[in-house]
Amino acid sequence: MNIGFNLLDTGNSFFEIKKSGRTQIEFELLKNPAFRVFVQHQDTALFDKLADRLVNVAHHFTPYLGLSQFTATLKNAVVCPVKQGSGLGGKISIQSAVNLSKLTANPPIEFSQTAHYYVDTMPIELSRDRVVTRYGEVLVDADGKAVSVYTDHWFETPDFGNILFL
Repeated sequence: MNIGFNLLDTGNSFFEIKKSGRTQIEFELLKNPAFRVFVQHQDTALFDKLADRLVNVAHHFTPYLGLSQFTATLKNAVVCPVKQGSGLGGKISIQSAVNLSKLTANPPIEFSQTAHYYVDTMPIELSRDRVVTRYGEVLVDADGKAVSVYTDHWFETPDFGNILFL
């Protein structure tokens, strides 16, 4: 669905916005989007604190998807153990987005004739100053179904199946 938003025109300066300093931008939106987000962290105390806040919906700031008009509702937050899987580049069914640089074979993906895929360039790493330091080509099944890929390393979850971190 397409919808127009009147946004503040901050092209010159955020602090010198004129009364008519708005611009209408058209957005293409998904109806009732849902996302699965997987988080891994080396600091267990920090991870436990984050997990507790997500499970109990006790976040300090309201989560949103890019603009304040797109507030997110957190539902079904689950903390589950993961086990690292490894192999010799065999075919693995992955339930998450796939960073194409983590695939090993040629061809790296076994496509289904009935599936709908898309690939997009996405930021993979940010510096502390929120500057993108690494981009990647990321494959997603548009219907949220599993993707069969050839990879040496993946993570196994009891609740969601096999996943890859970007």
